[in-house]
Amino acid sequence: MIEEVVLEAPDPKEQSDQEEEDLVLNADLIKEGLELSSNLDNHFVKHDPNEERAGNFHRDLKSLMSSYREIYNGLAKTQTQRLITEFVLKSTETSAPREASLHFVQEKEFHQWRVKTITKTFLEIAIILQT
Repeated sequence: MIEEVVLEAPDPKEQSDQEEEDLVLNADLIKEGLELSSNLDNHFVKHDPNEERAGNFHRDLKSLMSSYREIYNGLAKTQTQRLITEFVLKSTETSAPREASLHFVQEKEFHQWRVKTITKTFLEIAIILQT
């Protein structure tokens, strides 16, 4: 008698999507990363006798970290800003909740895209630093 055994392996795409949803970049995490990159930059600029190589490293690292600096600046700004709900009047129209819901979904998708992009950039930096 031959029995067929089927093992179900988790879908790597679903697993990676779940892991990415668990990742949240907040201002404190980005600030810590920016400080680490600044310390790394200062270390090589200070200790590398080859000024050209140190200058190239400084420019490349600054370029790689620019997207994180933009995100951090945006997050830091929103933390000090007043809530937009303080300025928005409540609408009595029935389409308003639907439009707000659509806008929320688009923001969530954008946020997920940004998290993926940031994660990819951090991985690229780690690979560069390992070589």
